[in-house]
Amino acid sequence: MKNKSVVLIEIAGSHDECIYSQCQIFSYLGYDIHIIASENMNSRFNDYKMLRSLNFFDIPHKRIDYLPSLLKIRKLIRQITPDLIIFNTCSNNLVLELLILLGKRFNYAGIIHGVEKLSNSNSQKLISWYVKKYFVLNDYILNHIPNNYPRNQLSSLYTIYSPYNFLKQNIDDTFRICIPGNFEYRRRDYLFLLKLSSNKLLDKRVKFVILGNAKHKNSSSADFISQASELGVMNRFVFFDEFIPPQKFAEITSSSDLLMPLIHPMVPDFKSYLKTKISGTFNLSFTYKIPMLILDDFAVNEDFGYSSFFYNFDNIIDLINLLAKNPDLIKDKIQSIENLSKFSLENQVNKIRQFLSL
Repeated sequence: MKNKSVVLIEIAGSHDECIYSQCQIFSYLGYDIHIIASENMNSRFNDYKMLRSLNFFDIPHKRIDYLPSLLKIRKLIRQITPDLIIFNTCSNNLVLELLILLGKRFNYAGIIHGVEKLSNSNSQKLISWYVKKYFVLNDYILNHIPNNYPRNQLSSLYTIYSPYNFLKQNIDDTFRICIPGNFEYRRRDYLFLLKLSSNKLLDKRVKFVILGNAKHKNSSSADFISQASELGVMNRFVFFDEFIPPQKFAEITSSSDLLMPLIHPMVPDFKSYLKTKISGTFNLSFTYKIPMLILDDFAVNEDFGYSSFFYNFDNIIDLINLLAKNPDLIKDKIQSIENLSKFSLENQVNKIRQFLSL
């Protein structure tokens, strides 16, 4: 008897961190798994051992240039004849045009990374004509669905599984606070780290690991490094000057003492992170069981109560010093994350099976 099959599509060139978990879930369910992705992601899936096929397509920026690739993708999908197609980023005109080419003969679902698009994006409304089931990436987002959107068409999905499993290694007595992601001022309040690192009261063992490509084309690193040098605090930071491969990224994350989203009110999407979208750091915390150090505005999220230490701008130095000197506090928080049954693979499988009527 032929296995059922699923095609996972990521042609927007991002959010590959969400794909492995979907592979794990559908492998558990006995599906043949096919990935279709943009060419710029061709090094991201080397350790995905459960795939039936892995297919990359060049997706240029201009419509006249990317349309031939969409036609090739349509041909491939027709050959696979999948039981389900999931768009890993289920927004943008690329997805809409591919859906128009494929038509309504297939069963679709997708991850929406900003739920407000369901009500304020015309292209998303057209996508929803084809896609009737959406995933959001945390339970708290379900509390902020637009009023006019059917609640039974959305479910949470925790993409928190990884092909890598590293044990934390205490190489020295450094207390590592890791800030993952692209080094851009518009994404995180990196300048706040300069204020922290120049405070003479901060424990001397604390280092901030900037876990992103400092040479990325949109990077803010040049200005940051210039200011850090002027302040004489470069010894407080660890930088990376190139793309960090997934396995190395996982190893560095796993060796951290704390993860820090560094999302403050000055960040343009601050309010969205409280209600309608997540930071990838949230899921890294759940994946690798590394507690977060996060602004106390986020204490409204139940998951963070189990996984985080909350600070405000007045107490953060005292809190970091306390945690650096008392590792048992971090061990207790790690145990708290590990005890959350909602994060188990079995729980996620059963929820998706029910939501998608598999």
